[in-house]
Amino acid sequence: MQLAADTAVPAPAGVYHAPEALAYDVATAARIMGVSKATVFNELKKGTIAAKKFGRKTLITRAAIDAWVANLPARNAA
Repeated sequence: MQLAADTAVPAPAGVYHAPEALAYDVATAARIMGVSKATVFNELKKGTIAAKKFGRKTLITRAAIDAWVANLPARNAA
């Protein structure tokens, strides 16, 4: 009997997988967080999520997104 790992097809030679981005613009961060851009801007205004500025662009780091999610209240089981 063969295990699934034994039958896995290796990636074709020369296929490049980009590393995960370190920071995202507001629209991308909103998609990752599962909220609207307006919600992201509101969270930035309240100071519940940290951001960096690069010129006029607002960047939100993956670490800031992870910290925001970790600080959300837990849902109590009903």
